[in-house]
Amino acid sequence: MRTRCNECRSGIVEHVETCPDCKGTGSDKIVLGVGGSKGEDCPTCKGRGKLISKSECQECTSGWQYSCDFCGTNIAGEEGSNTCATCEEDPIVVELGAPLDYRYLDGKNALAAKITQANDRGVQLDLGQGFLAWLKPSRDTRYKVGQTIAIRLRNPLTRDSRDKAVQVFPIHTQSRYKIVKKSQQVHEVSLQELMSKEGNIGSFTAQVIDNFYMKSAAITLFTLIDSNGKKVQGALPSPDGSRMYSNFNSSSVVQIVARYRVVNEKDRLQIFSIDKVKHHQALDFFEDLSGMNITTGKSIEETEFHVESSVYDELRSSFVSAAKRIRTATLRNQNIIVRYHSPCVDGVSAAFGIDFAIKQFVLSKGTNPNDFRRNIRRIPQRNSVLEVREVVRDLSFAMDDGFNMRNMPLYILVDLGSNEESRAALSICKSYGVDVVIVDSHSLEEENVELVHSCINSSSVNSEGNITTAMLALELAKFVSPETDLSKELLQIAVISSLADNVSSAEYEKYLEIVEQNDYDLSRLNNILSAVDYVIFGLRHFDGGEIIRNLLGINSTHEKTTELIESIVPTAKSLQAKSIKIAHNNFEKSELSEGKNLALLDLEQFAPRFEYPSHSLILNGLQKVLVDEEKGSVVTIGITSDYLIFMNSTIGFNFMEFFNQLQEELPNSGITGYGQGQNGSIQFLTGFKDNLLDAIKKLLK
Repeated sequence: MRTRCNECRSGIVEHVETCPDCKGTGSDKIVLGVGGSKGEDCPTCKGRGKLISKSECQECTSGWQYSCDFCGTNIAGEEGSNTCATCEEDPIVVELGAPLDYRYLDGKNALAAKITQANDRGVQLDLGQGFLAWLKPSRDTRYKVGQTIAIRLRNPLTRDSRDKAVQVFPIHTQSRYKIVKKSQQVHEVSLQELMSKEGNIGSFTAQVIDNFYMKSAAITLFTLIDSNGKKVQGALPSPDGSRMYSNFNSSSVVQIVARYRVVNEKDRLQIFSIDKVKHHQALDFFEDLSGMNITTGKSIEETEFHVESSVYDELRSSFVSAAKRIRTATLRNQNIIVRYHSPCVDGVSAAFGIDFAIKQFVLSKGTNPNDFRRNIRRIPQRNSVLEVREVVRDLSFAMDDGFNMRNMPLYILVDLGSNEESRAALSICKSYGVDVVIVDSHSLEEENVELVHSCINSSSVNSEGNITTAMLALELAKFVSPETDLSKELLQIAVISSLADNVSSAEYEKYLEIVEQNDYDLSRLNNILSAVDYVIFGLRHFDGGEIIRNLLGINSTHEKTTELIESIVPTAKSLQAKSIKIAHNNFEKSELSEGKNLALLDLEQFAPRFEYPSHSLILNGLQKVLVDEEKGSVVTIGITSDYLIFMNSTIGFNFMEFFNQLQEELPNSGITGYGQGQNGSIQFLTGFKDNLLDAIKKLLK
């Protein structure tokens, strides 16, 4: 670029100094007063009073200065040079970014300008950030609307130059230049630090909860949440009047550059730029946010249990780990598969409790609740083993539907997955990077813990079997959604599951005391148990959805629950009483030892196979009747051709320890079993039926 040299005229510099002889008067005499005689002109300066000398300009040679079109550096060369050596190799044109760095408006840098209008009278340009310009059209160059060209400013611009078109020079070059967006450098800060003073500018990482395009104002409103759980709204103008970043969803983690404003006494952000972060940065963000209570800003590790329990205290780290993993999956919109044991009231109530807590967490962070149901599936299954075929089916669906390896589902196994038979399926999950969270109260195989992300299992710290899976799920729910008070919605499931599994413990008594204050007496809770048990028996592979929630009293009115109970319970109890009576009239009684009796019931002959009630419920009812009739302890066994159900009223009896003794007694029988506390079930090959019964009787004597 060529400009007039500020130091000379046509390459010559004039040096002017006052004449030392006449002191600038131009005369050799000093004349005082009017009419005095005239002196002669100073011979040194010839009457001019100044001495003038000329020399060649050291800055130029012709009165013109040449600077690089791209960086403004002075070029010492012949006329016609327009690029310095550096820019000759890598010319850069600056695109003005936000927040604006005014250093790039000093007239030295080449700027990118977008043509908005072009005709014979002039070319209108948009420099960005509110600055406009124009240039004279050239016969040799054709300009098109929408084209981006490189220009140089005639004069530096100031803040007051916005919205005023200034004349600029086009840069004509054969070099292929690179356009680089430049903006004011900002520091990484937390959202709280940014909002400490109005006018602050900073950069921070946040998750997009929602975005809304205001067509009338041509801005997009973003609802954001940072890793500390602080939420704020920000506005991003749309230069072309169209909605921006419509592809950002509630799992998008972005880097924001913004200025803090207070508008109508509300906190707002003036967003300059918003860009998605890399995948590993998003995962780190979710990990940080998942550990924070969004409402209080405290760590979820500080969450208190609903009731005091030494068992819960020992499992606290497992609760925190599982909750953070579930919250992370929810934040990133990862698919969650909740597999649970059904028809089992304990497993069903536990699964629905966790499901409800996840939904409440979604609502607490402001996400659209309609997104919740698309990302979570509840899948009931008939046993407490995670089968290989189920895992293969689930993962195949996930991969066939286009999910990449980074977005495989999270498994939450409720009332299942702790036994040895689940190990193969868990190993498949681990090999594909699928995280698994186990919430269970059955006996735990320690090797399974190494295969999963988190395991909450009361049997690992308490062998008495007096903590149900629903109790654990209730406490996990509080860690999953500490922002919400879940006590009035979920506490009853702990008592219902205890009644279903005949569990009595200090924790149960504490839960019962609390729920009684919420209008749940034992009669009502037992009726809920019967109604839920009746409904889930026939559902098989369907979860029951809203009806099960209403029956359990989760997010339901007392009136709706009562209405359903009154419709279902009479039928359920009638069928229960009928089946228990048949069982009572047809069991075989024998004495194991003094004060200990054995009741053996052939389930294939004296219990319905596919109709309600279930074999376990019939045996449970028979056990209660016999305990009331007998003075000593009672062992009740219901047996079929390939499995049996075992119940023992002896206090302190541990079924899994007893089962381990059976395996030693019958090492080649291939029996498998699982249980909790005093009760359990055993699967066996038909040919070992008699051997198994003999071994049971032998060990019980």
